[in-house]
Amino acid sequence: MENPVVSVIIPVFNGEQYVMRAAMSVLRQPCGSDIELIIVDDGSTDKTGMICDSLTELHHNVWVIHKPNSGVSVARNAGIDAANGLYLAFLDADDWWSENVFDEGLRTLIINEPTDLVAFGFRKISPDLRFQKDLLRKSAVFTEKTKPEQFPHCTYFFRSRLLKALGIRYPISTRGEDLRFINLCTFFSKSIRCVDRVLYNYWMNQSSVMHTDRVESYLPELQKAFVQERFIFSGLGIEHDNDREILSMIVSLLPRLCVENSYKAVKRITGESEYSLLRQVETQPWIRLQPDFRLWHSCPALFYIKSQIHPGIMLRVKRLFQKTSLTRRLSDWVQYRLIEKWDKV
Repeated sequence: MENPVVSVIIPVFNGEQYVMRAAMSVLRQPCGSDIELIIVDDGSTDKTGMICDSLTELHHNVWVIHKPNSGVSVARNAGIDAANGLYLAFLDADDWWSENVFDEGLRTLIINEPTDLVAFGFRKISPDLRFQKDLLRKSAVFTEKTKPEQFPHCTYFFRSRLLKALGIRYPISTRGEDLRFINLCTFFSKSIRCVDRVLYNYWMNQSSVMHTDRVESYLPELQKAFVQERFIFSGLGIEHDNDREILSMIVSLLPRLCVENSYKAVKRITGESEYSLLRQVETQPWIRLQPDFRLWHSCPALFYIKSQIHPGIMLRVKRLFQKTSLTRRLSDWVQYRLIEKWDKV
């Protein structure tokens, strides 16, 4: 497709149940013919590949890349390399765009008054699709000196020449790569336009990796994403010290780590070399995490016991509520109607 306004990249692995919904939510936009849709089939073993290929037969602006399974970061980066649009956008295969968002007005705006990023609001949707919560933005344009609050990476249009000129790509990691990517893009953006529309629908899919992984398995992946972010900044001539962010991430996940493992296992995990920041008192986490950090330093056994009592009970109750359809619906209702009054686990 020549000169598309937006290239939408959908990475997918074994998403036969969802990928058609995601793709059609883009193609059915009022100006959907100005969108180039690139689906990256990341080595799926179900019918995903066949479904994606069928879309290319019906729509001239759909492209499919089939590749061996290498993870979501590699799949998104392959889409970036293949994209031709003025802007790039990303859509997870189990999510979808809202109806009638990319219309003639928005198309004209981003062409005639281009910015490095275009940021939208998004909608969180419960697993059973019954409850939702909108997180909105106010219409505004920000410059280098002022940056808006960061939202998930799928709620942005990225100016293609920004990513390709600087060589910005997703860190190769299975967790946290999206946050590091948006941090890089926001840092180097000279202008960001916020639009008061809900573009993205984020489905809280309970079977996704985010909701099923144990902390022990994804902590190293988060660390890897931070380290690669630092290397990317360094390659662009910027000294970027993110030790404080890394430490804050580790400290914030310590309670979950304590809940899911024995005290002996937690000491072994946190004693490994990649978590050496926990032993460096001179590097302090964000203010809200400093009490936890001090308690861990002074008495890790007490920190472990406290974690078992407070977040431990809450987490076990939350998992208990996921066992039947009735309790899942009750859990969704609590989460989407009352949770704003409570502290989230």
